[in-house]
Amino acid sequence: MYIPIRLQCEFLSLDAPTEPLDVSCLTRPMRHTDLKAFFRSLLDVRRAALYFNDCTGLPKSPALGSAHSLVASLMDSLESDWKTAFEAHVAEIQKEYAALLRGAGRSGKHGSGAILAPPIPSPKTARVAVAMSTASQDLLNDTIKLDKTIRHSLLSEIGCMPTAISQQSPLAILASRGMLSYCRATDFGTAFPDRLKTGPSTGCIYVDHELFDSYFGHLLITGPAGFGKTSFCRWNVLRDSDRLVTDQADVLPVYVPLYTLAHRAIGGVDDAFFVSSDLRTLVKDPKRSTHIRLYLDGLDEVPDVTRRAEIMNLARYATEITPRLQVIATARDHVRAAWLDWLPRVVVMPLRREQQERLVKNWLVEEADVKAFFDELATCEPLQPLMAVPLLGTLIAAVYKKRRNLPSNRSSLYGLFIELLCGGWDTIKGINRGGTFGAHDKQLILTRLAGLNHMGERREASIAEFRTAIKDSLAALSEFWPDLLEEVIEDGLLTKAGEILLFNHLSFQEYLAAVDLSEPTGERSIQALRQYLKGNDWWREVMLFYVALSHGLTTWSLGWLGRRKTYLQSCLLQLRNRWTRACCFSERDFGDLTPTTNPECKQRTQYGNELSIHQMAELTYEMRFAALRVLKRTWRSMTKTKQASGRTVNSICPPCQYD
Repeated sequence: MYIPIRLQCEFLSLDAPTEPLDVSCLTRPMRHTDLKAFFRSLLDVRRAALYFNDCTGLPKSPALGSAHSLVASLMDSLESDWKTAFEAHVAEIQKEYAALLRGAGRSGKHGSGAILAPPIPSPKTARVAVAMSTASQDLLNDTIKLDKTIRHSLLSEIGCMPTAISQQSPLAILASRGMLSYCRATDFGTAFPDRLKTGPSTGCIYVDHELFDSYFGHLLITGPAGFGKTSFCRWNVLRDSDRLVTDQADVLPVYVPLYTLAHRAIGGVDDAFFVSSDLRTLVKDPKRSTHIRLYLDGLDEVPDVTRRAEIMNLARYATEITPRLQVIATARDHVRAAWLDWLPRVVVMPLRREQQERLVKNWLVEEADVKAFFDELATCEPLQPLMAVPLLGTLIAAVYKKRRNLPSNRSSLYGLFIELLCGGWDTIKGINRGGTFGAHDKQLILTRLAGLNHMGERREASIAEFRTAIKDSLAALSEFWPDLLEEVIEDGLLTKAGEILLFNHLSFQEYLAAVDLSEPTGERSIQALRQYLKGNDWWREVMLFYVALSHGLTTWSLGWLGRRKTYLQSCLLQLRNRWTRACCFSERDFGDLTPTTNPECKQRTQYGNELSIHQMAELTYEMRFAALRVLKRTWRSMTKTKQASGRTVNSICPPCQYD
């Protein structure tokens, strides 16, 4: 059933603005809020410097390494200077008032009226001219030099980009230093969009499944959920093994699913990647002529960013101490970091039309059935782009084979497929396998298990956690847990390895976890939303599923958002960055909120420090918080909806499709 995928890397023209750090606010009277705004610019300089300092492929610079202490010292010094100027300003006002009283010749009386004391200004309203101390000036000069170093480093990386791409072979480009420089610059630009501007494409390279026949360099393969990264690794592991056994190649594949390293202690290279004693002996054999190809699959399935960095730094160290070791890592496309700069980044391409036809033919076999499938697909527009995603295309074909009709959108596709796996296929075919438990009961238990897993930021579950899921959802079945476990494993949604259970694909867990968030109190959804707004991408797909499934946000969630206006403002940078990468919903569903039809949306990332709760809600386009633009008339809209439909659902957002 496997359809070999293609990989690509598109090269865009890059340009780094040359404007130096803007310090003009320090030369004019300013409020304390103006100083805080300047501090945000300083923190951006510090983050950019530390990013380059963390890049493993660049020489270490003392200036970049000392950025944290330099910026912190400058902020403390400027804060002290402003406080001194403010206190002097207040003292001057009080001095003028005292002089006015003395000149009047009496205690606050002048003629028939009193001389009123002037209001004492607050730090939020007072504009004071700050005389920088010598220490502040020296620290500021050093920070300006640091910012210049950052811009110089970025321009150096841009200058090393590959040129004349069409005249070079893809493998030569992948192995070049320019490829690493381009990946490093674009990753930096993703983290700091104001410091790097992208232009039109200058070329693109494509590589197919035979890439590893002649390429022995490192590689990072990225793509959205369901694009076949794990299948690619496993297929190539089998292919490498077959070629090794038949003497067609001298590459020994080693496959490591990284979720297994997410929580356990890692002692070193051998403990992390080469668990078998025989494998360790082979790897350390000084006479070995065989290449070792290490597949590190699913970096995004390690929730903790620090652990991700630990794993990849350990892998890089392994390449330094182990001759002829090649590292192939996979991750979802949102995973970017400085410590990945030693890996050329390529992207999994969507399935082309001929690949989609091959996939469907593998499932349906008969040409007439294949034609009927695509004829019906042509009438179901929301599903057409989903066929380009290998996992979803497989699900669509599998569902069609059993039901002879297609679901309407992605959410219903996952729901229908899980329903079929839990026993629906047997019902349709009229088969009785002697199962004891109903499909609904199994879905309830798996939904709770997925929720527990995701709240714990893990893919693996223990037998005890499975029993906890039964107790939380259907306590009456607790004593039958062995039979229930055996049945859900036979269904195919869960797999068992020793005492460990896990869902066959992370997206199945994410969908069921979204269903689990829809409990009546709303507490679970609030907890997940809080984590996501803090920048935890572990919840990204879950929140997308959740919004699509709930057809809007509950009034509880809306109330929480309203009460957390200050909190949301503190998360604004992450929200802006997330919005710019949002691409998971069909533009049709957003009406005049889509970037293509509303020019205002294109400028969302250019401002934001003073946004209202309604504007901030629109900003999180990815999670469909754009629907919160009706927040001012929430209750009126809800009342009309209830009166028109007779429903009592606490939802204010229009129905939507998760395309």
